[in-house]
Amino acid sequence: MKPTLSLKTFVNRCLSCLMLAFVAAGVTGCGHDGVDGPVEMDFTEIVTFEGNRDGRAVFTFSKVDDSPLITLTSSSPLVTDDEPGTRMLVNYTMPGNQPYTSGEITLRGWARITQSPVMTDNPDALKFWDLDPLWLYSVWRSGYYINLRVRLTYTAEPRVFGLVLDPSTADSEYPTLYLAHIISTDVDYHDRDYYASFDISSVCSRSGVKGVRIYVNDTNIGRQIFTFLF
Repeated sequence: MKPTLSLKTFVNRCLSCLMLAFVAAGVTGCGHDGVDGPVEMDFTEIVTFEGNRDGRAVFTFSKVDDSPLITLTSSSPLVTDDEPGTRMLVNYTMPGNQPYTSGEITLRGWARITQSPVMTDNPDALKFWDLDPLWLYSVWRSGYYINLRVRLTYTAEPRVFGLVLDPSTADSEYPTLYLAHIISTDVDYHDRDYYASFDISSVCSRSGVKGVRIYVNDTNIGRQIFTFLF
């Protein structure tokens, strides 16, 4: 049985499911008479939507850690109600098949992903952070964001899913964050894949901070501690 918690302690994160048919490593073209034609590669990245500018959608992202900011400009606007600053998963092609370079792209697909700032005032999330384990595929830092690909139990009920700060470590050189995952009710459904991106700027911009340590209750390879340096 799960501990009895008021739903007021839960953060109802809208989890964006990875149901993106466009996600692929690449596509190839085939010419006439069985002769292979040119290859047009698909690229998939977690980006920040900067808005539509002069009829074109603009996205930015860093490849990893503190690598230079890359700007992608679509040939058409993005028809969406999402505000600039929204984190998205985009799939695109670009001339020359050059990944991690700024330039004009052809947008093939996109989806808003789960996102939030670090939770700093949620004692229940901190106390019960490892209540519901998850399956971690990958975790990486890009600028002020911690990005994840995970597999979670599906439920339509409210849940906690996000990074929560241990306040006792807030002023240390390496603040501790916990990837809290708490489902409000007992469920036994199927799992789904999700992408998520959490803004850690409120933590890493503090004076004297050299990095963060992130605890994850991961059923893939067991509970892990990940350290990201700034």
